[in-house]
Amino acid sequence: MYTSILAIALLIGSSLSVSAQIQPTFLSHPTLSPDAKTIVFSYEGDLWKVPSAGGAALRLTAMQGNEVMPRISPDGKWLAFSSNQNGNMDVYVMAMEGGDIKQLTHHESADELDSWSWDSETLYFTSGRENRFSSYKVARDGGT
Repeated sequence: MYTSILAIALLIGSSLSVSAQIQPTFLSHPTLSPDAKTIVFSYEGDLWKVPSAGGAALRLTAMQGNEVMPRISPDGKWLAFSSNQNGNMDVYVMAMEGGDIKQLTHHESADELDSWSWDSETLYFTSGRENRFSSYKVARDGGT
């Protein structure tokens, strides 16, 4: 079991301290960039990226809530995700290189990111708005 945990830690570029008690590491929602060079994943409520060939993981977000379901745009320039920073899940977007994070949805229902349009201009998400579980879309730059 120790070998498996060590292999996973090395794969994502994390350092693993050897101690008397080894804690398991749980990564979730991995996504691969279109050029297959970068993996983005959720770990301990934040988003991280790491080269798919291995190396050090870089934290992309450090918001108060949990960031999950990252999706890299087809052009590889944008990263969208859902976060419960304001109490319920909303959709956010940021440049893959880092920088400002923009909140795209502002609704009391949970908005869970699904995917991007082929041209990287529109995001699709699922929400329970109006007492129905349905699909919606929002422009990458925001709007209704």
